[in-house]
Amino acid sequence: NPTAAPIDVPDSPSTVTVTAEGLAGTWKPLMATTVSDSKEVTFQEIFGSSFTESGGSLVISSDGSFNINMGASIKESKTKGTFTTSKNYLLVKYSDNSTDTFLYIPRYQNKEVIKAQINSYYIYFYKEA
Repeated sequence: NPTAAPIDVPDSPSTVTVTAEGLAGTWKPLMATTVSDSKEVTFQEIFGSSFTESGGSLVISSDGSFNINMGASIKESKTKGTFTTSKNYLLVKYSDNSTDTFLYIPRYQNKEVIKAQINSYYIYFYKEA
């Protein structure tokens, strides 16, 4: 289940302030790493064949709601919720009332990304143009 993403931002985010309106859209999975040792892993290793069928996404709405579609290994209660923003963070509240923090990174591998933790992995989502 997603938990607080660590703060390891390549560029200083101190001047970044994100808003729900600015984040609205479909974010596609870019890459995944293990929490324990930061090794890159494939999405199929994490989510199995259900990821291959759906492709995966993080959809953010301008009203402050979101939906994660990454495969069968995420509990239903952790696939949707609402958020508020604070500087470069998305302060998340899932439909089961648990909380989390996603990290907005303005430039990572030449893309605008959101970093979230799902189970024992960090998932980096990039915004589709």
